[in-house]
Amino acid sequence: MRKFYFKYIGEVFVLYRGQQLDDIVPQIEVKTEILPLYSLDKQVVEKIIDLQGYLSFVYLRFVFGSAETYLALAWMGEQLVHIGWITPSKRCRRFPFIPEKAYMIGPCQTAPSFRGNRIFPFVLQQISRSLPGCDEYWIFVHEKNLPSIRGIQKAGAKYVGRFVQKKWLWGCLRSTKYYPDKS
Repeated sequence: MRKFYFKYIGEVFVLYRGQQLDDIVPQIEVKTEILPLYSLDKQVVEKIIDLQGYLSFVYLRFVFGSAETYLALAWMGEQLVHIGWITPSKRCRRFPFIPEKAYMIGPCQTAPSFRGNRIFPFVLQQISRSLPGCDEYWIFVHEKNLPSIRGIQKAGAKYVGRFVQKKWLWGCLRSTKYYPDKS
């Protein structure tokens, strides 16, 4: 038997917790809306697929799809410039320490030509203000995704800890460990 069967791929994700803060103003004027996943019309779904890709949308709808799932959309005119998936924490069973009234946010994506305009922190802030009973939100991101981490920090979210995920046999076997922040 060859040794490469036992090699693993390790990834590290960092977890942040956010609450409502003062106003964040994006550098360009955008309109945000938060819609239930199953209330989207066909034109909006087509624009989401243009931004995220068809397979990504189908996968995310399968994983996160429920009557309690929302999408945060940011528009500049008729163009969709940002999308964020919002799921109640009770649907995310792998995080038992997150309060039941909190929301998990992610994955989020800003159109490449609109990045760097403070749209992501602005949308995070709008989510915390618009969702009923949203006292706090939780979001995790890959540790190498520095632009997203900066946006999350601009929105006022605090670092909580990190996850180390190891995958063996081409991702068929996984192990995830959580390391809380010591401070």
